[in-house]
Amino acid sequence: MLLWVNPKSGTYGLRAQSGYVDQDPKAVEYTVGPDMQIEMQMPTKLQTNSWTLAPRQTKLGQPTICFLPDGFISETSPEQILLRAPRTMT
Repeated sequence: MLLWVNPKSGTYGLRAQSGYVDQDPKAVEYTVGPDMQIEMQMPTKLQTNSWTLAPRQTKLGQPTICFLPDGFISETSPEQILLRAPRTMT
């Protein structure tokens, strides 16, 4: 399974990896609220070239967490996904 994230548009989704099904009828896509931001932190050893090392089946090379059959994630998966909301002054 692939959990993809597009920090620029604030969208993310989940779908089956290409090769397991031709089209995933259960694929989902969501958008965070307009006051939220998504940030990704790629593995330290990959940060110099993180966008080109993303799996080929992602949309436009978006950062993707690839869940392997054994339950672990691939080495090229982001280390952190941060959701941030603006701070309010009280």
